[in-house]
Amino acid sequence: TSIAETSLTIEGITLVVDTGLERRSLMNPLTGMASLETVTASMASADQRRGRAGRLAPGHCYRLWAKEENSNRPVFSTPEIALTDLAPLVLELAQWGVSNQTMLTWLTPPPEKAWAQATRLLQSLEIIDEKRRLTRHGQALATLGLSPRLGHMLVTANRLGSGGLACDIAAFLMERSPFQNHHAEVDFSARLRLLQAGSHPNGVNRSTLSRVRKQSRAWRGRLKPLTDTSQLSIGAICALAFPDRIGKARSASGLDYKLSGGGAAAFTAPNPLSGEPWLVITELDGRTHEARIFTAVSITLDEIETLFESRLVHENQLHWDRQQQAIVSRNVTLLGEIVLREQPAEMPAGEETVDIMLQVIRKLGLSCLPWTKAANDWLERLRFLHHIQSDRTTLPDFSETALLETLDEWLGPWLSGISKRSQLANLDLKAILKSRLSWEQQQSIDKLAPTHLTVPSGSRIRLQYDGERPPVLAVRIQEMFSATDSPTIADGQVRVQLQLLSPARRPVQITSDLAGFWSGSYQEVKKEMKGRYPKHHWPEDPINTRPHATVKPR
Repeated sequence: TSIAETSLTIEGITLVVDTGLERRSLMNPLTGMASLETVTASMASADQRRGRAGRLAPGHCYRLWAKEENSNRPVFSTPEIALTDLAPLVLELAQWGVSNQTMLTWLTPPPEKAWAQATRLLQSLEIIDEKRRLTRHGQALATLGLSPRLGHMLVTANRLGSGGLACDIAAFLMERSPFQNHHAEVDFSARLRLLQAGSHPNGVNRSTLSRVRKQSRAWRGRLKPLTDTSQLSIGAICALAFPDRIGKARSASGLDYKLSGGGAAAFTAPNPLSGEPWLVITELDGRTHEARIFTAVSITLDEIETLFESRLVHENQLHWDRQQQAIVSRNVTLLGEIVLREQPAEMPAGEETVDIMLQVIRKLGLSCLPWTKAANDWLERLRFLHHIQSDRTTLPDFSETALLETLDEWLGPWLSGISKRSQLANLDLKAILKSRLSWEQQQSIDKLAPTHLTVPSGSRIRLQYDGERPPVLAVRIQEMFSATDSPTIADGQVRVQLQLLSPARRPVQITSDLAGFWSGSYQEVKKEMKGRYPKHHWPEDPINTRPHATVKPR
């Protein structure tokens, strides 16, 4: 707490000069640790500071900002617990035996997401165990008074023979960049080289280097016994502090990296580190989608596997390869979210391949399946009947939406052993869908939605179904002579849409009211058709004329 905002009374204070700023402990996305940042003070803090000037005697307060700016300031300061890194707090409470935040009564409860994130970090650093109890390793670093990341790095590196170098690295991580142009040097190891140089080039902040040396000496004094044989590289030591920021190059440009802790990070421009296959990101911004890399250091795959041997996960993975249009099986070694090594593996049999194929089909849509004309025609007939039936439970819903929603039920059992898109061609979709219906349901489809109708000429003509709309019967006019009304299906519920054709099989009229056509527009059609097709019969009274399917001389 700022001295000006405590209950401490200092005699002789009659004048307060308020800059309107304050130093607060905030989570620094650059380093993944808390640091003191200068921010705008709230009006509540400003009022407390003003009160200092008149505590024991009349006084004055000078605020170094315009009065109009008061409305832009926060009324109250956000509690620090909502803004800072909670890992040190979780570590300290673990020393008291507190394993869950609900065990305490808080003035301001810590954010659950931040608490869970801090807990995961401490567990990944092996500072607390699965039951959130302090480990022996955690007890050793708790005495250093450092952030968990840096404490873990110092204790572990010292055990591995590189305590001295780790102290130098920790000091640099706690300080601003020693380069006056903070982002001019992206290679973090360049900072370590400054400590070894006899003289420093222009553009280096000497006071920063002085503070780094002082802090490093202080930590060297705390590590007992100190090891300094430099068994580890700079990248390996940094990886101890940032196991969640180990990056694997994911493009040919070498600018963007996938991170072990999830997410991605990228350089904004080519530099000496871009193209390195493996990096430890020491500073990045706070974006979660694709963070910007400010500083990093290279590390080798062998170093990663040696340092994190106990955390490596070996498993078989299946994924869909777009180029091969097939499921690919591989054995992989994982560190968090990144794949360290992989090699082709035998394709396993079981539900996993079925699940992947179902996901692929859902993504591509039903059009990727081998829909034959017979399967499509049958499906349209069923959809038509489902639409017109009064009881929608008589037949199942086989709309595209319903089929996608129930894909695992009707198609899943038939995908066993299929791992390639080309193998889908072997599926008999009509038989698969019909197997979902009872014998009675299949019979009702044939009865209520027939594939063909026999017209007055005796010809058996195919009906064209199109979902919910009435089916279409395309037939030449001469074949419908003598018919007094349009044909129906579904036990007379639905009139068929007649597409009456010329002798050349071109549509001349579409109607579902044949009687109305004979008594109405037929005469106009007859005049036109008689001139075009004089060899065909165009009677004055079609209802009382014998139908025929062939040319009939007048």
